[in-house]
Amino acid sequence: MQYTLAQAALDASRETVTHLFNRTQEEPVAPAQIHHHIGGDYLLLARTADGHAAAFGCVAQYPGIEQGRQKLTIVVAPEYRGQGIGTALLSSLEAQARATGAASLYAEIRDDDTAGLAYCENHGFHRMMQVYQSRLDLGAFDGTPFAGLIESLQAEGFRFFRLKGERSESHDRKAYETAKETHADIPGGAESQPPFETWRRMVLDSDWFPPAGILVADDTTRPDIDRFAGITILEVMPDGKAIYNRFTGTARAYRGRKVGLALKLLAVEAARELGGTYLFTDNNDINQPIVAMNRKLGYVPSVGHYVISKSL
Repeated sequence: MQYTLAQAALDASRETVTHLFNRTQEEPVAPAQIHHHIGGDYLLLARTADGHAAAFGCVAQYPGIEQGRQKLTIVVAPEYRGQGIGTALLSSLEAQARATGAASLYAEIRDDDTAGLAYCENHGFHRMMQVYQSRLDLGAFDGTPFAGLIESLQAEGFRFFRLKGERSESHDRKAYETAKETHADIPGGAESQPPFETWRRMVLDSDWFPPAGILVADDTTRPDIDRFAGITILEVMPDGKAIYNRFTGTARAYRGRKVGLALKLLAVEAARELGGTYLFTDNNDINQPIVAMNRKLGYVPSVGHYVISKSL
């Protein structure tokens, strides 16, 4: 099959790229969200001789990832696989990554894509960890076993509130420090936090995360500390029914006091308010404390993916 590879700006091909990307995803993303998932402003787009978009790929230096370790994204439409397009994209993107100083690449691949995983391993990638998605049916969720938990923590001096309704420089920085500390403690986590202004623009200033979707726990007995006791972040997916619990973290000094569990309960309320029918989240297979918490709440495992890596 004849095809061409050409560089394209994401802004000019956003709809096409999102359509291709969503063919590989359990939860589709909106065109406005695609940059967060692939990272690159410029990409290679493969088109057939009759002009159909068959595949795309890009490499990107994500904020928070150490310099020299870039994320690789390649998506080939199923009907065009096995015809050399993926290999051509991989070769070109590896060369691009080397030219920009990358020493290694990492990527994500669905754990049920047996052929794709074998292909990647044959081309020098190895598995780093498995991440799987879990879902919570909001209609079936029963909060009775957790009755009184939030009120008990409030009696201890914790205040739970929606951050976007009480924005200030101090609150923004406290949220950032909480996320930064807790991200660093995720077992096997590949990403750290980007600089404060970048994080604020990506999270707090972004329409991806609705006003009801960023919840924090503040220890009012300790006005001197520079971070919140915990934070959880929700993202509404394009159909409005799926709500992604992108992150929940408890500051080190407050672990074991059920602050994270309280935030997850409040996330259920917020997700219902946002019109969602289910919450979903991602957990890696070595972060057992959060896995246990999600099971306690009733999250059920579903499709997952491997994080794979390759030295250049």
